[in-house]
Amino acid sequence: IETGMVSGHIDIGAGGIAPFLLGFDKGVGWKLLSSLDEENLWLVCKRSIASVKDIKPSDKIAVVAPTSIQAVVLEALAKKYLGNAHALDGNETILSHPVAEQAFRTGRVACALDAPPFEQQEVAAGGHVIGTSYEMFGTSTFNSTFVLGSYYQRHTKELQVVVQQIARAVKLLDQNPSEAARIIATYE
Repeated sequence: IETGMVSGHIDIGAGGIAPFLLGFDKGVGWKLLSSLDEENLWLVCKRSIASVKDIKPSDKIAVVAPTSIQAVVLEALAKKYLGNAHALDGNETILSHPVAEQAFRTGRVACALDAPPFEQQEVAAGGHVIGTSYEMFGTSTFNSTFVLGSYYQRHTKELQVVVQQIARAVKLLDQNPSEAARIIATYE
């Protein structure tokens, strides 16, 4: 999504907050439209790993991408508990969420820093949480919508409608989840 936006092939993107922040820091001229959710991401490990300090160089940790919020959380945990944000870089293995959950279940990875519902499934499979994104950053967004600044300037009114509709959807989900489910169930 980020590559498509920067190349001009995608006008409005939705994705993880970390790639947005990394791009913003590198000078990509995009604007954040709206948070789409907030989520506490868990570092789930096998029972023999009691803390971040117990992770050995041979213990693989699944994250979805090297620029994902999961990778950023892992760096923050490494800095807090090991004194070096990059201490666990060599442990990272890049796997999609469903593949990471299966790799955790089969023991191919010792830990996974994933997303719901996969982190809950990893705990149900015998893992336990040794660190979280909320521990490192407090309550925070997980996915957001964003646009290039130049596109925003040309389409400000339309994008304000998008933001209003996102707020409307959130309100419906909060106030009447059964109606929201009924509406979603009608989509094919």
